[in-house]
Amino acid sequence: MALHKSEVHQVRSIPLFRKLSETSLPVLLGSASIQHFPRRKVLFREGDRAHSLFILIQGSVELFSEHDHRRSTITVVRTGKPFVLACIEENINPMSGGTLDRTQLMSVPLETIHRLIDVDPAFARAITSELVRDLRETIETCKKQRLRTTLERLAEWILRADQDAGSNGHFIIPHDKRILASYLGMEAESLSRNLASLAAVGVVVRGREISITDRTPLARLAGVEVPSPALSIVDPARQDELV
Repeated sequence: MALHKSEVHQVRSIPLFRKLSETSLPVLLGSASIQHFPRRKVLFREGDRAHSLFILIQGSVELFSEHDHRRSTITVVRTGKPFVLACIEENINPMSGGTLDRTQLMSVPLETIHRLIDVDPAFARAITSELVRDLRETIETCKKQRLRTTLERLAEWILRADQDAGSNGHFIIPHDKRILASYLGMEAESLSRNLASLAAVGVVVRGREISITDRTPLARLAGVEVPSPALSIVDPARQDELV
């Protein structure tokens, strides 16, 4: 079902469409739709033809790849961002995607995305910016996987998750530990051992609940600087960006 004019505010709240021209807006509203999906629903498969660009409204989506009975979590989408932008050139899904929770998505046909890129310079710039952010995140993830140990990656992830939760030193892992282990590039058993070993630097784990008693040794292990619990975590190699 196409979006109604009353949903313009929701559309404009999505960064990708914030500067969409008034001429292009009816094109988007006429073709986009809001869809609801249950937990653990596969949205698309790697290598299949892509038909739509999705934007997360509510819930969470795992993007993953599988090969020879092995599975790797590429990322978990939890914010209102478009995915997977890499499909818009050849209309092929470069990875698989599935919901982790009950999820609400905006779906935009790729032919509409192509049309808006051609006729709306502001939208074309917005798409370019999103692609650059995706590429930067991919590069950072690759560097962490190649240059940091599994324990260092886990320590950095905990500090980042604490920051996202408000830097109060306590948060709940937002998804299955199996997903976290896959995302960090380790087996589930290794995740459990690494979590236990972080007790030495002030990390207390109870199920999916994590508490940090002292950020300083944890940040030292992760290779990041934490000037203050209230301030953002900064990677020394990326002083101009927030982690």
